Amino acid sequence: MSKNESIKYRYDYHISAKFGWLNDPNGLCWFNDRFHVFFQTNPFGNKPGKSHWGHVSSENLVDWQEEEFALKPDQDYDQDGCYSGSAIAYEGKLVLMYTGHKNLPNSYVESQCIAVSKDGITFEKVVENPVIATPPIDNTNRFRDPKIGRDKNGIYAVVGGESDQNRGQVNFYRMEETIINWQYQKKLAVAQKKDGTMWECPDYFELEDESILIISPKGMENAGISGFAAVYLQGNFTLEEPLTTYEMTLIDEGQDFYAPQTFWDPIKKRRIMFGWFGMPGLQEKEQQKQVGALTIPRVLDKREGRLYFLPLPELIQLRTKEKIIQSTSEIDECSEIVLSNLNNYSKIHLRIYTKQKHSYYEIDYKDQTVTISFKDTLRDVQQSKEINMLKELRLFLDHGLTELFINEGEFTFTNKCDLTGSLQIDISEAIQAKCYKLRKAVA
Repeated sequence: MSKNESIKYRYDYHISAKFGWLNDPNGLCWFNDRFHVFFQTNPFGNKPGKSHWGHVSSENLVDWQEEEFALKPDQDYDQDGCYSGSAIAYEGKLVLMYTGHKNLPNSYVESQCIAVSKDGITFEKVVENPVIATPPIDNTNRFRDPKIGRDKNGIYAVVGGESDQNRGQVNFYRMEETIINWQYQKKLAVAQKKDGTMWECPDYFELEDESILIISPKGMENAGISGFAAVYLQGNFTLEEPLTTYEMTLIDEGQDFYAPQTFWDPIKKRRIMFGWFGMPGLQEKEQQKQVGALTIPRVLDKREGRLYFLPLPELIQLRTKEKIIQSTSEIDECSEIVLSNLNNYSKIHLRIYTKQKHSYYEIDYKDQTVTISFKDTLRDVQQSKEINMLKELRLFLDHGLTELFINEGEFTFTNKCDLTGSLQIDISEAIQAKCYKLRKAVA
């Protein structure tokens, strides 16, 4: 990543690359008194290409500082991309585990690799790479996105894959003597037939003593966005007892959310998630010089047997000017809109639109159903979700990115809509909203 101060970021408080393409969040961690977020990026064009690892760091998860590229595709085993992976602190160093991608004349090879850093900024790939050279015998060459973790038995990794029966699966490995020695253990989970031909970006963790497995399936039947989705699995399983039956729940109801990753915040003892603010097949249609971003950080909470995804509380530090909105008003393209105490309203309408363009974003609530509608030159979408009682809405806007949180993270909708420039907002009569202008946080 070039630290060119003359080139500005496209977004104000969402992590993005200055150049080209961005997709999956990688390597989320706390190391050397800073939070680190890495991400997949192709700096040479606005379409997927030879993936590098971009890198930003922060003291507070709100304000982000650009760092140099952490990984570049410069070895034989990763010459066509340093694909997604994760990070862990090990023996005083920061270790990145990632997938090396190498194209062949009629196929490709994916292997798992290690890079190490003393300062969390400059990384060196180990000479023993790839440390996991081949997938298990019953896995195809689709074998990527290692998520490294630590439990009472040591260090482990879960790796996404596709079975020889064309079903998504998660492969489970344990580290042996050192970080370069890995032993395959078992399948942690295998997809039912309808649930995807490949499971990308697996993430195993425990929340309130329950095992959770996040995956991003591709090739789902009659589900997701063109077969892609981001979900979490619950069931009676642990790392030692594989998942045999499961309940699958969609993480986000929008069309621009994929490949989320979580990490444990050791400072405030909580689990935090970032996602790719995009979707395979959709982001490729965008024509700007820089495309793709990460979502705002979300805190995971467990209530009544399911997960909630709340905006990071510290994001209120972004708020500057506040104003009360009733009926109609002008707002900034970089804003947070809050509607609270909605329990007594059976109908709600909110519309945001551009003055110069024909773009709009609407939220309607009636008959116990929330409907999100938005339209711009690339999109004409309507999404609905049955919600028995609407209590609160929080909508984040950032130069065409929209993140809607309903009822303190009970449901979320992540969507792109070209809400840029001068914006107008209309709200149902008798309903009052607070609008905060949000400051820049990525530099």
